[in-house]
Amino acid sequence: MKTTTVNFPKNIYHYCQRKFVDRDLLDVLYKKNSRRMGSLPCDWFQKYDRNQYAKLTRQVDRLFRRFAKLYSLERTTAEKFNLQKKLAKLLKRDDVKINYEGQGGFKVCQKLTVGNYSYALLTFKKEGPLERDTLLGHGALVEPCRIFNYYRCESQGRVAKPFMTRFVNNSKSLDFDGFMLMKYIDEADTMRAKVELPDYQRDFSRFKEISDNHEGNVINGIRTDIGRLEENPNAMASSEFRQNLYAFLAKTKSTRLTLRAKTPEEKLAASKALNFVHKLMFEGKDIYNMDLREVMTDLNELEQRYVIKTVRALKKAHKLKLKFMERGEYGDYAKYFGKYVWNNDNLPLQIELLLKSD
Repeated sequence: MKTTTVNFPKNIYHYCQRKFVDRDLLDVLYKKNSRRMGSLPCDWFQKYDRNQYAKLTRQVDRLFRRFAKLYSLERTTAEKFNLQKKLAKLLKRDDVKINYEGQGGFKVCQKLTVGNYSYALLTFKKEGPLERDTLLGHGALVEPCRIFNYYRCESQGRVAKPFMTRFVNNSKSLDFDGFMLMKYIDEADTMRAKVELPDYQRDFSRFKEISDNHEGNVINGIRTDIGRLEENPNAMASSEFRQNLYAFLAKTKSTRLTLRAKTPEEKLAASKALNFVHKLMFEGKDIYNMDLREVMTDLNELEQRYVIKTVRALKKAHKLKLKFMERGEYGDYAKYFGKYVWNNDNLPLQIELLLKSD
């Protein structure tokens, strides 16, 4: 398949940072160096002057290409030792180690440890037509190309950082030398784990996953495998609107204090506080400007604390609502409340969102 409708820039790396690459790159002629993107980790240049960086990069790329072309699932001990020995020699270091980590349907993962840092070296299997893999969102063309755009567009720290990759785009090539060098995400490093994103962020994010949610694709909330990703047709064109909606829904979520209460005593107090605030709002009281201490005399100390926390959380949503109303945009955001707000039992929040402000 020849592609003649796409005008590719000379720097394919910059193109891949901006675009979510599809099959348009299949069979477009590139020199070997053009198919290498990104750069080596800064730590790998410790023993080199700046004017030697380019040479070292070419040498490491050549070493990884040869390793990728060996094609075996776990690699033999001799192959891995040879890679470890040669990489250590190139980097002029004796603190380089390589260990086999596992393999999936399309890639084999080796853990490279260089000094205090660890990296995942992913090499691609050749088990089927490259064009088929590309159409499925897998393989040695789209994954090394897409990772830079995906890393750039996703939330900070939620994608394993890519360093250097090499793609294969010749569907008839016997020179299957694709690889990806990325930050290694350690499952045991729970201190840096990311909490799961709320539904509203996943629903409107730029990318979505197509049935490839295998164990290991996401480790500690950080995506390590981008196979079977596609652009989300429901993604919002306006990043400002999307971020405003996220901010608003995040503030409404923060009013659900019963979800954050840990002990039965705290849960009961939070629930009573929510009912108390709802009663005040239902009676038409201005909870944001009144002295709450005057009306909380019948509540115990823990319940009073939760009342104050509830009102503070509601006030943040209230201020953002006023901002959207002043700009005449509140209705644009309110149409999303049906799925993300009305289906919970937070009555004070529902009253706040329905109230018209002067």
